[in-house]
Amino acid sequence: MALDRESLEDIYNRVPIWFQNGALSAYGLHTRLTRYNKTFFRELDALRERDTWSTEQTIAYRDERIRQFIQHCADTVPYYRGLFRDLKINPQEITGLDTLSLLPVLDRATVRDRWREFVSDAFPASAQQIKFTSGTSGAGLRYISTLASTREQWAVWWRFRYAHGIRFGTECAMFRSALLVPLDRTEPPFWRRNHATREMFFSGNHMSPRYLPSYIEEMNRRRPPWIHGFGSTVTTLASFILESGLKLNYPVRWITLGSEQVYPHQLEKIEAAFGIRPLQIYGMTEAVANASEAPDGVLYVDEDFAATEFLPVNESGTCDVVGTNLSNPIFPLVRYRVGDLAVPADGQSANGRRIVSRLDGRSDDYIIRPDGSRLGRLDILFRRMVNIREAQILQQRPGEVRLRVAKGKDFTAADEAALLSVARKHLGGDMDIQVDYVDAIERTPSGKLLHVRSELARGQL
Repeated sequence: MALDRESLEDIYNRVPIWFQNGALSAYGLHTRLTRYNKTFFRELDALRERDTWSTEQTIAYRDERIRQFIQHCADTVPYYRGLFRDLKINPQEITGLDTLSLLPVLDRATVRDRWREFVSDAFPASAQQIKFTSGTSGAGLRYISTLASTREQWAVWWRFRYAHGIRFGTECAMFRSALLVPLDRTEPPFWRRNHATREMFFSGNHMSPRYLPSYIEEMNRRRPPWIHGFGSTVTTLASFILESGLKLNYPVRWITLGSEQVYPHQLEKIEAAFGIRPLQIYGMTEAVANASEAPDGVLYVDEDFAATEFLPVNESGTCDVVGTNLSNPIFPLVRYRVGDLAVPADGQSANGRRIVSRLDGRSDDYIIRPDGSRLGRLDILFRRMVNIREAQILQQRPGEVRLRVAKGKDFTAADEAALLSVARKHLGGDMDIQVDYVDAIERTPSGKLLHVRSELARGQL
């Protein structure tokens, strides 16, 4: 009998550390053989070649890809067959990015409630990989991809890395919140190693002053030249270095940040601690938009990967990010509202890529645990909660949180029990956790839903 994900996690947490490292490395080897194979590197070479194209070549390639994608949607996807019929639109009227506006913007709730209608009937069930994401709204979303679409997305992310001199197999210290280290652990090591892809995963959930000296010691022992992670976790490490006086005894060559908004003060702190400027990439698992920082320090839209639109929300230049996932024909999302805000700029690169001057993306606050350690990037609490419309984590006192939940139509007591179970696992059994049900989560003046809202005084953060 196949074990579910939660059962596998429980087994993982009970086995010795050497076995956990072995399991992580075995998974890494499988990923390397399936995702990072010859097809992947051919895809990466093609993407890098497109960086040398002219503006006309880039736009023509993007628009032709949009035309083919829209026709595929109209022919093979139940939701879009109905949409084109109801709107009396011929899919051939959509000839590129400028004509996508003939179709309405797609909201997350529609995809969540009618997700089966978005599955293309051109692919066999054996090609489907079911995945989950939480995104900016905090509500769980189920979607489907193929190995080919996942491979292309990773090739785009590796194009960004190659542009800055990072090569596949470079030793990397990963700072993230995945529970590879059990939350109740109180002794080092607070990291696990994937030998197959040369990655060290440092727990983002144990980054308190009590434990961080061991992080510094391990990094000085391993000397990874590349640090990658969430802006919040890397900033926590940088703050500790600056405040404690403990330092890395070797030069870090690259720091890359992704998956959440990074504020200017965080960039300054990271650069002060490590002596180099972090590099940023913007993307999401749904693959409807992507932007990568180039060596000139500018964030450019990856025009050849997804059809990204910026729809103004106010007179200040702030826009909704709306995108179409051209790389995933098995589960097309056309003009999908991400829930992120961005400010595009005038101008473009030599090969026609538009510029993003500022992102207001997944801006998570910290949560303070009873022991004073800080937890960030907590969207994982709601990642599989597909019967929740919206959610927010509210903290008013250290060691206490309120999970504010807007129920979906199929929400039951079993969903609440599952939510509390996941929350205790990721926040710790000593955290006071309450659930509050609301009709909707209020937005900021700019229209953004804050996934985490902290009302702690600045001195408590």
